[in-house]
Amino acid sequence: MATRHIQQWPETGELTKPAKDVARLLGVHPCTIFRWVKSGKIECVRFSKSSIHFTYEQVLDCIDNNRKRVKIRV
Repeated sequence: MATRHIQQWPETGELTKPAKDVARLLGVHPCTIFRWVKSGKIECVRFSKSSIHFTYEQVLDCIDNNRKRVKIRV
């Protein structure tokens, strides 16, 4: 895996966001985020077994990798 510069979350300056915040941003339940981590659909920064956080780039990568499966509803 190539080492990349970790971007901060826009407007907050935070390096990571917790799973519940990312779930809210993506419009899914927090349990879905945990399932995605377990299945390898999204990488995370793990602080403990139940505390996972995500960098801005990890979330962008997840969105880009799954863009074909996402149906946009208008």
